[in-house]
Parts: sequence; C-alpha cells; structure tokens
Amino acid sequence: MDATMRGEAGPWLSARDIERRFDSFITSPESPASSDLIPLTLRLTTDWGDWPRDGEQVPSLEATPLAEARWRLRRTDLWGELDRPARTVTAAMAPQGPVMEECLRLLMWLELAAQGGVDGLIVHCGCAVHGGRAWCFPAASGTGKSTLIRLTPGELALSDEFVLLTRDDEGRWSAWPSPFWNWERQLAADVAPWRAYPLAGVALLAQSPETRWSPAHPLDVLVPFMEQVIAFNAFGQEAARTFELAAELVESLAGKVGWLHLRRGDDPYAPFET
Repeated sequence: MDATMRGEAGPWLSARDIERRFDSFITSPESPASSDLIPLTLRLTTDWGDWPRDGEQVPSLEATPLAEARWRLRRTDLWGELDRPARTVTAAMAPQGPVMEECLRLLMWLELAAQGGVDGLIVHCGCAVHGGRAWCFPAASGTGKSTLIRLTPGELALSDEFVLLTRDDEGRWSAWPSPFWNWERQLAADVAPWRAYPLAGVALLAQSPETRWSPAHPLDVLVPFMEQVIAFNAFGQEAARTFELAAELVESLAGKVGWLHLRRGDDPYAPFET
C-alpha cells in the first residue's frame, strides 16, 4: 500500500503516532514502486472552510453516485468525494485520527471488494503469526483481541484491531499486516514486516473460564464471522461481493474455523497443537 497524506495532522494525531502506525504503509510519491503496493491517495484537511456541511446529521456513511465509479461522501464527521479509478478520497473531516483511518479503510475495502481489484476482506480481529502462519481471531470490541496479541510474546503481530485477508488466483488466503491498531493501546513490540502470511485458520474469540478449541462447520461460522467483516453498505454491489468472499474464505478453511474459548493469560495457540 502506498498512500499519500496531504492536509493538516493537527494535535489530535502527533508525528509519533503517524510514524509508529503508518510508517511502513504510507510513503511518498517518490517511493520505489513495488508489486506488493496498492497506491491509495488521501487528500484530507481538518479545515472545513467553504466545504458544505450537509452531513451534520448523517450518523452512517452515505455515498451518492456522481459519475462512473465516483461518489459524494457524507457523514457527520466527513464530507468529500471518492474516485475509485484514481483510488483517491478528497475530503474535509473532523479533527480525529479514527476518521482519517476510516477514509483509508474505505479505499482499501473498495479495492478488495470491487470486481477487477484485489480479492479480499478487512476483518475486525486480532491477528498474529505462529509457526510461520497467521491465525485470525475475530471478535467484538471488548472481547480481548488486544490482550491476546499483547500477551503472546515472541509472535509476530499483524494487528490487534483490523487485518487484511487476500485470496490469490489459486484460492489460497493470506493475511497482511495493517496500520489499523486499537487507538487506546500501544503497538505490539514485534510488528510483522509488510508481506503476505499464509492463513492458518479463523478462530472466533470468546472469553471463557477454560481454554479450548471448538471446530465448527463453515456454515455455522459464517454469520458471526460476517459480523466482524468490514462492509460499507452504502456501496451495495461491493458489499454483496464482500459476503461472497467471506463465504468462500470460511469454506476454504474447513476444519480450521471455529471458536476459541480462551481464559485470560492462557496460550491461545496451545489448543491447536493438541
């Protein structure tokens, strides 16, 4: 991913935050090209200025078609335009770091979900590399994703909040590191380098007084898994494709999908090795 940021960072996002969260993902236009990069451009400002603020009472993102593959974006904290062929969002936004991340997630999601792009998903999960392969732990906020990632020393962390999963031409799925980390916590000490890691499995995380692994049929996992998959419903066709890709992913991992019932402090990988 090669994203160019323009506009004012402001006190809400310090230079240290930008460096530690985005340095491996956001580079300048002069950076060398790479086959592993998706060029995404954000032109953002926190100065509303002359921008019309007709999104003040819009709690969920709205996307109004302007022309082929171009949309007007409106939300309470965001107003601007998205140009998918140019992979660009130009917008005014509220002075909050998470809003900037939402714009970046939207661009990345469209690239993963749209026909002709890179087949893949953005999943709300903790994810780390164990034994050379990535385990994805989807869960609702507050379930313990960040704690799991933080308390597994020696493992390469991809993210404790959102991770990218992509499918290659042969149907194999991989996980990629993400700049999207829980804003209330420090990054893990061992953040994985930017590259694809073969996906070992998907373990829906559940707090429990005992630690055990409960494999499940892919159809039983699909709905709770989809609840943790990013999809912007304002883009109907792409949202439908996200559901199709999620179904294909869990089906491809038959035997490696299910629920991980985890007691706080236990090794999350031990149940997979018994």
